[in-house]
Parts: sequence; structure tokens; C-alpha cells
Amino acid sequence: MNSLERFQESGNAESLLEFVRVSGRSVDRYEQAVAGLAPVFEGLTYGERPAYERLDKDLLRQLTPEVEQIVQWMDSSDKANIRTRAIELMGALGYDSFGSPLERHVASKVQWERLSAIAALASMHGKRSTEILNSIADDPDPQIRAEVRRLTTIRKGV
Repeated sequence: MNSLERFQESGNAESLLEFVRVSGRSVDRYEQAVAGLAPVFEGLTYGERPAYERLDKDLLRQLTPEVEQIVQWMDSSDKANIRTRAIELMGALGYDSFGSPLERHVASKVQWERLSAIAALASMHGKRSTEILNSIADDPDPQIRAEVRRLTTIRKGV
């Protein structure tokens, strides 16, 4: 198992940085991104929901390519807890580039994945996220429809 696979298996940030080193990427920028994402990695380590409100979004915005890559690697994990954190992180950061992966998750056959993506989209407040949420407002699954209605109502401040 290589270091990226170890990261995707465990969420261990040191395995991620080891992979970055051996792949020839800019270690300094990834170290800064990992430090900025510390609340997420701490949550994975302790099995708790990360404190997304503790993210330094200004720092992470300066490291957008590295952050997007880390989230993509997390999103590619076979582990539900790591993939869930990636989906939640997409919503917490709200980058436009996360629209496509979230749209893919909304179309998943796995209900928890769909519900996580709906919550992430509802927290983003952008035009694309609104379009995606509107596209599933009449979903055949009553729980999906109810969650879309609930979150879009909250989002509108009603």
C-alpha cells in the first residue's frame, strides 16, 4: 500500500505529506494546506465531526490548488468516513470547483452520500449549488425531497 492509499484508508495527514514528497509536489504548500485543514484531520483522528468553523478560509483560499487536490484524494477514498468529510469540506469551503463532484454525489445510489452532498450544497449559497438543489427537488426518494425542502427553506431564512 502506497502512502496515498494509506492516507485514503486512515486520513493520516503524515501519509498524505509523504505521498506529496515522493510525487515531487511542493511540500511547503501542502504542509500549509494540511495545517489549515487541521480541524478536519483532528476530527478524522478522533472519530469526531470536524470543527469546520475553525478553518482558516483565507489561508486555504491562498492554497486553493493544494486544498482542491487534498479534497479530491479524500473524495476518492473507499472509506465512508473520509469521503463524508470530503463532501462536508466541499460545502464548508464553498469553492465553485466543487460543484461537479457534489453533483456526482447527489446522483449516487447511496443515500448517505446524497444527503451529505445536499447539506454541502445548501451551505454553499452559489448559483450552481441552487441549480443542483432545484434539479433534485422532485426526487423519487421522499427522504431526499424532504431534506432538500428543509435545507433550502433554512437557506432562504424562512
